Amino acid sequence: MPHDPLNSVASSAADIPAKLGQSSFTSECIPMAVTSGCAGLVLGVSVMLVVWYKCQRERDGLERRCKQLQKESETRKDKEKDNEARMVDMQQKQKSGLEETINQINNQLEKVKTDKEENKKTLQWTFVPNLKKSDLNQTCCFPGWSQEISPPQPVIAMVGEDVVLPCQLEPPADAFSMTMEWGRPDLDPRFVHVWHDGQELLSDKNDAYKGRTSLSISKLKRGDISLKLSTVKISDNGMYKCYIPKLSKEYFVELLVGAVSSPAISLAGLHKASSGVVLDCESRGWYPEPEVLWLDAEGNLLSAGPTETVRGPDDLYTVSSRVTVEKRHSNSFTCRVQQKNTNQTRETHITVPGFLRVSI
Repeated sequence: MPHDPLNSVASSAADIPAKLGQSSFTSECIPMAVTSGCAGLVLGVSVMLVVWYKCQRERDGLERRCKQLQKESETRKDKEKDNEARMVDMQQKQKSGLEETINQINNQLEKVKTDKEENKKTLQWTFVPNLKKSDLNQTCCFPGWSQEISPPQPVIAMVGEDVVLPCQLEPPADAFSMTMEWGRPDLDPRFVHVWHDGQELLSDKNDAYKGRTSLSISKLKRGDISLKLSTVKISDNGMYKCYIPKLSKEYFVELLVGAVSSPAISLAGLHKASSGVVLDCESRGWYPEPEVLWLDAEGNLLSAGPTETVRGPDDLYTVSSRVTVEKRHSNSFTCRVQQKNTNQTRETHITVPGFLRVSI
């Protein structure tokens, strides 16, 4: 059992009266008085020691308690720091997760946008500047096929007529479910007629062609994707493109729109110096710009003045020309108006009385 100093002091103090009781009063009176005073001193010291040890033990207990409280405080602070660090880490992870979610949403939106652009790319093409007729021969065939489509000569149509722009798959194949486009690179939007999933798409169609284009379903099933254009206008003149995205091939067709009218000849007057007759020829409503020729009865060209040309707000041309004729053995003359590109010619004849000959 551990030794306790307080118990030892208390035991010693308790033994003093017992020891004093063992001496006789008569023989040891004075020594006992002295001894009795010492015993009181020892008892007082013992009490002080007891008090001191109690205070010491309480102080040690308080110190231990303070250390324990300090340790608990430090532990609590460490836990708070850990909790704060975990909270910051959790917030950071939540922020990272939110950013990742936003990025995923943005990526999905970008993918949707890209898919939409890809879909629109199937409805678009890059305009090739300075396109020449020699560049028009394009191969349009399925993978592994050796046959190709070669475009015909430019298609010519007169204003107000219906025209078919040819585009044919060779060998024939069912094109009903294919995506195909007809358009003009010089327009905005470029699309004249877009076919997708068995129907026409109208969203990006150029307003100038709404209600005037069509494809034949029966012909599509035989690989004929020719475009019918109704009620041709002057503005329809230009280069058209037939494009099949699945085949990554394109096919160009040139449409030449023409307008013609018959010329009229009139007697403009007399040429006093030569006694000749001045003939005037005029023709209105031509497209493209035509040329005017004068011929005699044998078909020989006559020398005439310069042709006057006026282009109206409807883009149609009015041309006029004058020639002076004098006495000769032929009095029949022809005014011919022609447009070589559209292969259109109109002419009018006149007979001048008397024998006349031509003068410049």
